[in-house]
Amino acid sequence: MKEVKISAIDLLAYPDFEASVFDNGKKLHARQLELRNGWDRRIENISREPGVILVYFSILDINQISSGWKSSDSLLSAIEKEEIKRQQKYNNLLRERLLIIPRDVPVTKDLLGKKLKQNGLIFSPENSRLTAYGEYTENGVVGRRNDVRVALGISGIHIGTDCDLSLSIEQQRQITRWRARNRDE
Repeated sequence: MKEVKISAIDLLAYPDFEASVFDNGKKLHARQLELRNGWDRRIENISREPGVILVYFSILDINQISSGWKSSDSLLSAIEKEEIKRQQKYNNLLRERLLIIPRDVPVTKDLLGKKLKQNGLIFSPENSRLTAYGEYTENGVVGRRNDVRVALGISGIHIGTDCDLSLSIEQQRQITRWRARNRDE
C-alpha cells in the first residue's frame, strides 16, 4: 500500500440527521437538498486532492453500516439506504482516504491512529488543517470537530467550520416550521 501524507482533514458530521429523525427523509426541504449537493461537490473536489482525507461520522450504528454494505435490503428505511449509497459513492471516490465512524463508536486517539495506519495515511498535526461541516453546526459538527482535534493533537489555529456546508439549529427550526406547514402535502 502506498503511503499518503495528509495535508488536510475534512469532517462530515451526521449527513441527513434531520431527515432521518423526521419523515424518514420522504420530503426534503430546499436547504437539505442544497447541503446534499454541496457535500457531493466537496467530496468530488477532495477526490482530486491526494493529501486530503474525509472523516465521515455516520447517522448509522456499526451494525447498520456492516449489514448495509453487505445488502441494502437489510436496512429498514429509505434514509438508511441513501446513507449507505452515499458512503459507497464516497468510498469509490476516496478509497483509503475515507474514514467512516459509526454513530455508536467513540472518537479516540487510538481509533483514529489505527485507521490512519491501516490505510497508509501519514499524519502530522502541525502540518494539517481540519475543516468540519454537516448537521448541526452548533452540536454535531463542532462537537465532532473538537473530538478529532483533541484525538489527533491538532492546534486550534488549524481548525475551522464550513457553515455553507452545515445545517444550523436556526435552519433546522425553519425546516421544522416548513414541515409543519406542509405536513399534509
